[in-house]
Amino acid sequence: MRPYLLTPYRQPISTPQFNYNYAHKRTRVIVEQTFGRWKRRFHCLHGELRMSPDKVCSIIVACAVLHNIAIQWKQPLLEDEVSDYSYPDDVLDFEETVGHLASKHYRDQFSIHNFSN
Repeated sequence: MRPYLLTPYRQPISTPQFNYNYAHKRTRVIVEQTFGRWKRRFHCLHGELRMSPDKVCSIIVACAVLHNIAIQWKQPLLEDEVSDYSYPDDVLDFEETVGHLASKHYRDQFSIHNFSN
């Protein structure tokens, strides 16, 4: 766990921790749904792109730009769905597996500073 890699609390015990987990979950939902929409719109993103990392980054950026243009032009997505989301076990297990005390302290300070009522 690194200071910039903020994982959810496995067992939140305070209001800031609950609020942090809620915000984390909502943000992750948006990111995961966006990736799903990109994959439905651009089938090249379904599988492995066997190219150099620089070229793969360019392809992903191009897909993001084209997706935004399609939204502006009101182009429909086929089978566009929005689903409820909960944390997969691997996200919560990640904290326990590679958690680092300094990173957990950073997350605690971040949640207190940003998510206290």
